[in-house]
Order: sequence, then C-alpha cells, then structure tokens
Amino acid sequence: MIDINLANINKSYGTHLVLEDVNITVNSGEKIGVIGRNGSGKTTIFKIIAGITTYDQGHFALRKDMNIGYLDQIPEYPLNYSVNDVLNLAFSEAREIKQEMTVLEKKMENNSHCSSLVNKYGQLQQQFELKGGYNTEFLLDAVCSGLKINPSMRSRKFNQLSGGEKTTVSLARILLEQPDLLLLDEPTNHLDIESVQWLENYLNSYSGTVMIISHDRYLLNRLVEKIIEVEMNNVKVYMGNFDEYSMQKSKITEIELKNYKDQQKKINNMQQAINRFREWGRRSDDPRMFKKARNMEKRIERMEKIQKPQVNTRTMNLNLEQDILSGKQVLILKNIEKSYDQHKLLDDLNLQLKRGMKICLIGKNGSGKSTVLKIITGGILPDQGLVKLGSKVKIGYLEQEIYFSKPKQSVIDNFREEIPVEEGLARNILGGFLFKGDQVFKQVGDLSGGEKTRLQLCKMIQKDINFLVLDEPTNHLDIESREILEQKLVQFQGTLLAVSHDRYFINKVAKWVAELNEGKVKVYPGNYEYYLFKKQSMEKGKLNGETDNDNRKYTKNKIKSVTNYQKKLKKQLENLEFEIYQTENQIELRQQEIETLGDNYQRIQTLFDEIEQLKLKNDNLINKWIELENELK
Repeated sequence: MIDINLANINKSYGTHLVLEDVNITVNSGEKIGVIGRNGSGKTTIFKIIAGITTYDQGHFALRKDMNIGYLDQIPEYPLNYSVNDVLNLAFSEAREIKQEMTVLEKKMENNSHCSSLVNKYGQLQQQFELKGGYNTEFLLDAVCSGLKINPSMRSRKFNQLSGGEKTTVSLARILLEQPDLLLLDEPTNHLDIESVQWLENYLNSYSGTVMIISHDRYLLNRLVEKIIEVEMNNVKVYMGNFDEYSMQKSKITEIELKNYKDQQKKINNMQQAINRFREWGRRSDDPRMFKKARNMEKRIERMEKIQKPQVNTRTMNLNLEQDILSGKQVLILKNIEKSYDQHKLLDDLNLQLKRGMKICLIGKNGSGKSTVLKIITGGILPDQGLVKLGSKVKIGYLEQEIYFSKPKQSVIDNFREEIPVEEGLARNILGGFLFKGDQVFKQVGDLSGGEKTRLQLCKMIQKDINFLVLDEPTNHLDIESREILEQKLVQFQGTLLAVSHDRYFINKVAKWVAELNEGKVKVYPGNYEYYLFKKQSMEKGKLNGETDNDNRKYTKNKIKSVTNYQKKLKKQLENLEFEIYQTENQIELRQQEIETLGDNYQRIQTLFDEIEQLKLKNDNLINKWIELENELK
C-alpha cells in the first residue's frame, strides 16, 4: 500500500530554487533514510509531507486518514505545563475515549439490558485498546527510560528545559502517539549512545512507516532499507542501507561521469565540424556548407543532454602532520575528583595515554565527559588528583559548543587575530576549509555549527599540534565533511582523545574505547564493535550469575592490600595495550601503501602476507589481554 506519493514537485523560496521535478513514493511500513548536504532541501520535503509548507508545482497524495508525527520545531505549550503534561498529550484521544466509557458505565448501571449502550461501550473499548489506553503507564515509563527522561525531569516545567531537553521530550511525545508515519529530522542530535541504541531498537520494531533525516551512518546502516539522497534540487533513490548506498552511488557516478564525458566529446567534435563547414562555406561561397552546419546545430539542440554528475569536490585541506614529536607518555590522570553542588561527577578517575593512542571517550549525557576534557586542557581544575602532560605535548582542543568573544568579527579577521599572516595567505588557508570568496567576510556570529567547527579546525592545525582533544567533532558536520575528518584523523600520527556519540566515527577512528561511568573510566582495546562485544559478554555473565556475587566477595582488607602479582599483571596489561596499538598501526601503514602501488603486484602480495601475519599476531595479543584482564579481576 502506498502511503506517500510526490510527483514532479517544484519548490522555490523567492528566486532560490530548492526542489525541481522531485518524485518520491513511500510504501506502508518502509524505513527510509533521507540524506544530503546541509541546505539541500531535505527538511523542505518533510514539511511538504507534513502539510506545513506548500509546493509550487506538481502533485502530492497522502493515504487517507493517515496521521503523521513530525519532529522538527519545538512546539509552544502553556507556561504551567510540566514535562509530564506534555508527554500525556500523546494519550489525549485515549483519555477522551475513557471519559466516554465512564459516562456509559454510569448509564448502564441503571439500564444494563440496553443493547445499544452495550454495543456502544464495546466499540469504545476496542478504540481504547487500539489507542494503547490500557498500556499508557507502561509505554510512558518505557519511552522515558529509553530516552533518559528521569522522574526529576518529568516534574520540571517544560519551558525551563534546555533546547536539547525540549527536543528529547518532543521526540518522546511523538513516539508515544504511535502515528502511522514518523518524520524524524536529526532525532539523535541530543541523545547519548545508550539512548541512540534504544531509539534504534524501538524504530526497528516500529510497525508504522519511518522517514528519518540523519547524518548518523551507523543508525542508517542498522535501520533503513532505502536511501533517498537530495542533491542538485532533485532526489535519487537507492535500495539498501547506508553502506550499500555508498557502493551503488560510487558505481552509478562512475558510469554517469563516463557517459557525460563521452557526450561532451561527441558535442565538441560536432562543434568543430560545424566550424569547419562554415569556414569551407565562406571560402567557396557554397550555401550547402552553411546548411550542413545548421543541420548539425539542430542535431545538438535536439540531443537529450546528460547532466554532469555531482562529484565530491568539497575537500578540507586538513593537514595534520606534526613537526614536533611528543614524549612517549602523553597524559596521566591520577585519582581525579570533581564535584558540582555536592554532586560528585568524577570519583578517583585514572587514565593514561601513550604517544600515538587514538581513544574515544563515551558515556551517558551528564556523566562528565566534557569535564574530563576541560580538566586535561586546563579549562577547569580538579578538586583532587594529578593532571600531568608529557614532554613536548602540544594540545589542539575543539570544544563542543563554540563561542566567539567578538561575534561581529569577520571570518578572516578572526583567523588573522589568532594566526598572524598576510591577508592573501589567510584567504588561501581558509579556502582550504571551504571558506571561498566573500565567505571569508561573513561574521563569525552568523556561522552555522559546521562552519564554526571548520574555522576552529583551520586555526588549530596551524599550530603544529601533536595531541588532539576533540569534543563531539562530528556534531554539526554533514556526511561528506565527517568522512574527510575521519580520513585525516586515521592518517594522523599523533595522539587523539575524542568524546563522541557517533558510532560510525568511533569505529573508523578509535583504537581504544574508554567508558566513563559513575565517575570512573574503563578502557577497552579495539573499536566500538569490540566494546559492544565486551559489554554484551559481561552482561551475559551477570545474567548467568558469574559476576555479581563472585566479583563482590573482595573484603575491604583484600582491596587495600594490592599484591605484587596484581601490580605485575597491570604492568603486563599496559605493555600489551601499547603492543596492540603498534601492531594495528603497522597494519594500517601497509594498507595505506597498498592503495598507492597501482599494479606493482609483487609488492602488493608481500604486503598482504605481512598484514595477515600482523592480524594473527594482533588476535593473539587481544586474547592474551582479555585473559590477563579477567585474571586481574
């Protein structure tokens, strides 16, 4: 059954054309990802479907009686509305039906044999059940638990929440309404990893139709079965998840580019022939030559022109090469404690980073991840503990929320104030970060989130840093910009510590994952997938009764008296972690060399053999690391 049909839709804002001849068909129950560059028209399509925005031309049809839940603007509510009041609006229809049922129940007390009352009551009961009336409290608690809307937050006034909190509550209300069609515009922006995982599972089991605008490639891989890409005022549809879309797009673009070049070559040859016919006609005063030229021109005019495919030419000049090598020990955090208003955020936190480590710090919202980065970079002081940076360490810090003290300052003036260079050189450097032409005169206070991130990265890399500290670096970047950043960070030979809830980014970049929970950090070697595997194994162990009782039998005396053997195990674990990193780095370097070799098959085969040996070695090291960690516990 078709839920939505857009045929030949055109939409402009003033003289700016946004959508041209757009065709989209959505079937019931489909889960569709909508992607495209920032400003490409994705949200406009959603607003047309939701009936918020009109279209200039074309035909739009929506299945009869279909209700839509659209997460976009934060709605206004009465000032006295609490979060609970807002969430309970999702059940307003069920509550109205319940009131009707109550009225009928009173009538039936005096007239229990009236068949019309009994029939009417039965119909209302059925409607009440369909609206989830018997499960309202269960649904409310389940969604609030999944999105981390705790009892304290539920009692607060809605208008006193932050923008991110309001968006999360609005998302919860829409999910509780259980509409036939969910239109979700970047729903994961303000969620931590646990909440994103919950939302992913919820949407996977959702019986209705889901359309989701998202830059979260991990979510798109695990949720959607169709990708709609919005580019050049039009859309292209690809079957499959994000990775399948990427492969299809690459092949299609390659074919389209070849066809375009072949046609352009043909047109160019015909144009040269036209010029020759005219020249011969002038020389011989022969009208037949001019007629041939005109006929050939008409052939070119009648030719259906192939549009040049949009090839990704947006490349940030993100050169992260380092001239100054840091010492082997880059960072030591020892027994760090930090409290706010008697709430202990960090409690005896310990973390060590060696040169070349690439580690992503994850945890729930409010667990203290950004606080850890600010302590490392000197933005705030710990209440207790040691913060020690290694020798020759130069930090480059990208904050999550970027503010400028002079919001009316131009991009180029802001850059030159921090990086004193001539204007011409400054414009060249900024151009490498996609600030082209007059964009360098844009006021920094008017920049989008992605533009602010690019400007800060641009300034950062001029300072020869060897330790990158990044707080949610992909938050405001579109997919193309994220992929560029990931590629450069993989190639970066220095040390990296990043806070991120972008699981695709973590998988691509991280060699270790550090989880911050209850004020302490636990480090897992490997990427996000390995971290998940370890967590699931531990949870399985708990369910089987292997950890709760056994691991809590340590007495206070045993905990205090750490044996020499335990110290030896800890040292072995540290050495293994560094050896794992070195092995993975060697694999990566060989893979990069293979990409540059062309058809040097002998060297490629040698490198493949070396990679296989290194992978085998790495597997053995990780298995040994797991054994030692379990033994230490």
